Order: sequence, then structure tokens, then C-alpha cells
Amino acid sequence: MNKQKLFIALACLAVLATSCDKKGTKAFYYTFDNNTDQKMNLKIYQLPDDYNNAKSPYMSYTLQPGEKAEIPSTQFLDTRDYYVDWYNNDFTYSSWFNMQHIKASFSAAFSPSPQHSTTLMNTVHDYARQLCLSGDGTKTTWEAIDGWNFVNGSIGDTIRWAQMNDYQRYNQLVFTKDFSCVFSQKQKNTGVLADIRYVVRTPDHGTPVGSTRGNLYIYTANDWDSLGHITYRILPGADSARGGTASDTLILSMGDKGTWTMIKTDNK
Repeated sequence: MNKQKLFIALACLAVLATSCDKKGTKAFYYTFDNNTDQKMNLKIYQLPDDYNNAKSPYMSYTLQPGEKAEIPSTQFLDTRDYYVDWYNNDFTYSSWFNMQHIKASFSAAFSPSPQHSTTLMNTVHDYARQLCLSGDGTKTTWEAIDGWNFVNGSIGDTIRWAQMNDYQRYNQLVFTKDFSCVFSQKQKNTGVLADIRYVVRTPDHGTPVGSTRGNLYIYTANDWDSLGHITYRILPGADSARGGTASDTLILSMGDKGTWTMIKTDNK
């Protein structure tokens, strides 16, 4: 082989090497397409714990309406899953939704590949993230201040707030970013705490701008049976364009357990 042919062969090898990443897959761009009319904040995490606790984002972008983030595949280290979160400035449009009648578990994970290389950031308008996560938080805690308990699981037999002891008044709900919630009660005589984990679901079509009330739905851990319903007020925004803000009060009705008015007691 003469020098000219050797040079050409080496050049071809170089082209092949630069067109493939370290996994031997042809290089590509993974695209997040902000096909909305909202400015979106986009964050990508390497671990589910980082996503759930909103810590150590691997990448962060701010995308104007119609703008795209095109990320080289070389930025994704291996075939692992990554975790994505996006939201507009008032958190009424975001990736944080878990539609009631779509029987699939919520997941923020995505796995970049040439076959799956685009995510459209379209979503429905809702106030669930404001209510449950206080926007960019990771959880909220709610405690009962009024209501009634069903006695022995009997819907026809209730005990009102004024008749309850401190144990019976202890009804707490904690929302977390993975779309689970923990409902806690204390046994009326011993005060022993009982925690039950549920799944939270959002309205299929969101909650339109101008609404005065919103809804959420509580499902069993297997995510098939609806056991509870949450209603909350939406307070008017500073102007009509902003649309409103979820209140810090909700009403929780839990199957055969009772119905309570609850207030938000922290913001973490």
C-alpha cells in the first residue's frame, strides 16, 4: 500500500470513529422540543433520587416558546436511564402530571437512543404541582383542622371533629414528587400511627385557566382502585393572564375513612 492509499484509509477510519460514540452507536442528538407557548425550565438528572429531591441536575436549560434543546449523544454516558423535569414559571404547565384514566405508572425516566431521540414538551394546564409540590419543591405535608371520621369503616356511622380526641383528629397527608402520597392516622385509644401509601392522579384534561376549583384522585398502591378524592380552591391571579394559584387548603375524602379540611403545614 503506497502512502496516498494509507492516508485515505486512515482518514476513513477517523470519520467512522468520530461518527460513533463509545458504545459503537452512531452519534445523534437527543431533542427536547418546547412546542408550547410557554417559556420552559428544563432539568435532566442522572439518578431517580436526584430527581425526587431536586438536587444535582446534570443539565439545565431555559427554552423559549418553540425553542429546542439539542443534546449530543456523547453527553449521555451509557445506556442508563435519565430523569427529566420541565415547568413554566408559575408551574401550571409541567411534566408533572399523572392522568387519571391512563393506566400507566408515572415515570420521569427516558433512555436516549437513535430510535427514541425526541421528547415533545406539550402538556395540559393544571394546578396540581402548585398544590402538591409548592412549585419547585419535592413534597408538602397537610394536616386536618376539621372534618369527620367514619367509625369502624361504616359510612353511616360518623364522629364529628368536636367529639374527637387528639388521636382521632390526627389525619395527615404527605405528597411527594414521585406521585405517591402517604396518609397517616392514629388509633383512637393508643395513638399508634398507621401509614398507608397511595398513588396520586391528575385530571385527564388538566384544569383550565379561570377555574375556581381543582381536583385530584387517590388510588390504591396497585393503581387500579380509586379510594379518595381531593378538591381545592384556585385563587385569582394578579391579572387574567396569570390564571390563578392553588390555595393552601384542601378537602380530602377517603373512602371509608372520612372527610377532612386540611391545611398545608410545610413546604419542602
